[in-house]
Amino acid sequence: MTLLLLAAPLTEAAPKWQEVADRIAQTVDQAVTVYEGGDYEGARDLVNAAYYGIYEKEGLESVMRSSVSAKETSLTEYQFYKIKKSMKNGESMDVVKQEAEKLKSMVNDNVKAL
Repeated sequence: MTLLLLAAPLTEAAPKWQEVADRIAQTVDQAVTVYEGGDYEGARDLVNAAYYGIYEKEGLESVMRSSVSAKETSLTEYQFYKIKKSMKNGESMDVVKQEAEKLKSMVNDNVKAL
């Protein structure tokens, strides 16, 4: 019976983290669209919103750090930085999209590992 009680929260947690990952992906996609429109600062603000307002605030960062690994969490954080850096440097849409897709993939892979 104890096993069933322990298993239930784990199965309930998975959809929550996928929802968080989906919101991060949507916000990053929005940032790419804003960047494409020429608003580089607005695009970086949206990436910050995905990082600080969703990834950190919703707790995905800390869960990943304790459940996946500190290394994967650090690499994911660095990918947020790489998107903002590519936007700040005025990189091509191809580069910005590539960095965004890499981040979304990393977040999804980490959520699947939870």
